[in-house]
Amino acid sequence: MLTVWTGSATSTTDMLKRVERFSAASSHQYTAAMTELKHCAVSVHTSWLSGAPDTTLLSLGEFTQALREFDVVTGTGIWSPLHAQIDKIAAATGVLYKPSGAGGGDFGIAFSQDEARLKSLSTQLETTGFSVPEFLMGVPGMAIESQS
Repeated sequence: MLTVWTGSATSTTDMLKRVERFSAASSHQYTAAMTELKHCAVSVHTSWLSGAPDTTLLSLGEFTQALREFDVVTGTGIWSPLHAQIDKIAAATGVLYKPSGAGGGDFGIAFSQDEARLKSLSTQLETTGFSVPEFLMGVPGMAIESQS
């Protein structure tokens, strides 16, 4: 996996408001789109837990397509022009890319079983002006502790 910073902050609150407006105006279409996203997410989770990288990438591709369709019907803006630009570079490199985070997020994640392709993508993205920060995956995040 490769994390990519789009270089532009995204307002999750604004995106959620767009989704809320769409849900209120077209509840049947919203429910259908959310059901498809949930189905795809469960498929990704199941594949990931089974340790089957081919199936996981296939499931991630299906989820990514469902997310694109959700974005189109809701007008949320998840696939910003910057995410679309990164996706085009990733696709040309043979790497799967999707926005990540709440709403569309400011970050995306690229997936491949081929480390050379990820390295090539990283170089191309950095040359294009995008940042490719390294994050540790699967470690505990921030926690709030209180003293009693």
